[in-house]
Amino acid sequence: MSSNFDRREFLKVAGAVTLGMATNSTLTSALPSAQAQSNSARGTTLEFPKGFFWGVATSSYQIEGAWNEDGKGPSIWDTYTHKPGNIKNNDTGDVAKDHYHRYKEDVARMKDIGANSYRFSIAWPRIFPEGAGQANPKGVDFYSRLVDELRAAGIEPRGFFLSQTKRKSRQPKSPLGQTSDRGWCKPVNNN
Repeated sequence: MSSNFDRREFLKVAGAVTLGMATNSTLTSALPSAQAQSNSARGTTLEFPKGFFWGVATSSYQIEGAWNEDGKGPSIWDTYTHKPGNIKNNDTGDVAKDHYHRYKEDVARMKDIGANSYRFSIAWPRIFPEGAGQANPKGVDFYSRLVDELRAAGIEPRGFFLSQTKRKSRQPKSPLGQTSDRGWCKPVNNN
């Protein structure tokens, strides 16, 4: 038996389990146990409430790869993992799961398992290779194509900026008027 169990294999198994749950039994865990047992005995099927998001989530560094392609600048993690001895086996996210090149296949797998929401982080250095200033058109285009693919598959895109992927060389003020020190949530003090 292989000890390598990657994300794509996990999605296959999760999809099979999800389909098995949907066709085989009720979703009893959503109810208090007495009510769940009662519903189970009657053979009723429970459904998630309308508007419920059954989704998946990723982190850009752990999935995208393409660490130095199409104008992407180095992130804090790129710099850290490229220093020998910092990470076991000197592993890096240089290729990761290659989502940057395989996003269409990944979105198809999300659809296959019934996901209707995808929370993903946007790598700041892919959008702003120098930390601020002019946006990288190829970086913006990647996320635009990803969002288009998700919407075409009926999956709600939920992108956000992850502060741990910011550009290593500086911690600029974001175009949103906030500092990047410890994330993009800290308001700038204009006083």
